[in-house]
Amino acid sequence: MKKIENNFAVTGFVAKDAEVRQFTTTSVARFPLAVARQEKNGEETKRISAFMNIGKATLI
Repeated sequence: MKKIENNFAVTGFVAKDAEVRQFTTTSVARFPLAVARQEKNGEETKRISAFMNIGKATLI
């Protein structure tokens, strides 16, 4: 089976401390990331914010 790897980068602010859960063979960290973008409507510019839930598993 061919291994497929996807990567992307997101910048933002960590909204709160990571919640780390440890299991027998792995650990999982979860935290919300606040990201923003700008929308322009004529002369008016608005900043739109959203929260992304991030989860990362690490093998021990």
